[in-house]
Amino acid sequence: MITPGAVPASHCFYAMSAILNAASRNHKVVKQVFCPGLATHTGRVAPEMAAEEMAKAYRKWQERMKK
Repeated sequence: MITPGAVPASHCFYAMSAILNAASRNHKVVKQVFCPGLATHTGRVAPEMAAEEMAKAYRKWQERMKK
């Protein structure tokens, strides 16, 4: 985020995807990932919407890992 402020809910999806991809690439070092409600404070995304986007990113990542 260059300047703090409201962001679209899709940013939660992209941020979660980046977190999961980074953890996956560094799986020997990263053993667990704990994630708060991304963009729910400064980004002003509703917690329910953030959770939905984060879950969507997780499901997509899981599908990719199965291949």
